[in-house]
Amino acid sequence: VHQLLGGPVRSEVLTAFWANRPPAATLRALIHEAVEKGLNGIKIKSDSTCDTAKAIVEIATDIPADFRVTIDPMSSRRSLRESVRWIEKLATLPFNIILEDPFPALAVEDWREARTFNPLTIVLHARDESELRKGLRDEMADAYNLAGSGAYDFLRTTVVAESFAKDCWHGSALELGVYQHVRLHAAACARNCVLASDLQSEWVREHTLVTPRMEYRGTYAVVPDRPGLGIELDHAAVKKYLRSEFEVQ
Repeated sequence: VHQLLGGPVRSEVLTAFWANRPPAATLRALIHEAVEKGLNGIKIKSDSTCDTAKAIVEIATDIPADFRVTIDPMSSRRSLRESVRWIEKLATLPFNIILEDPFPALAVEDWREARTFNPLTIVLHARDESELRKGLRDEMADAYNLAGSGAYDFLRTTVVAESFAKDCWHGSALELGVYQHVRLHAAACARNCVLASDLQSEWVREHTLVTPRMEYRGTYAVVPDRPGLGIELDHAAVKKYLRSEFEVQ
């Protein structure tokens, strides 16, 4: 499929471990597990109390210096004023911190101000091209989480971001295996898709219903060189997890 999308610029796509909002002890164990798998990053959510930011600060001495933590508060902080103390603490940590969607999109000045807290990387999740263009116009972010409604939309928005010298990653909803592989092929074709993409379904789902399952080499997902997406539907797995069925005549 990647040949139909313009051809790949890489044979492996950077990815990272994933967790929701674990407490500090669980997060420490997950980061240890990620390192054992050869990964050098993890993505976590956060709520309006900055719960996972507090957990990261608490276990900071146990996190390798070359590790990367992406925190997504999902725009739960209404303003920079509400969260500035935690952002200041995150900016002093000795490993890489990426902060995605810290504030609502209308808080443009807060986004701009957050970018001054070096060396934090501020990322905007642009859910469509209009949101991307607004973020670029208003200089809201250092990089972008892009996905679009499919491979073509994703690649079109990566070209727009690249014209502003902005890097990105391929976002996802941690889908099953077919769509995860569509995203893998698309990410391989975008020159500026150099941040860790959301290709973690194999780690968070019991089965993704495809065979062979997504291959990882250290912290990278390997792009298949087999025909099509490089996978087939695992009919045995589909049968195992089937809950209902119907026939269209």
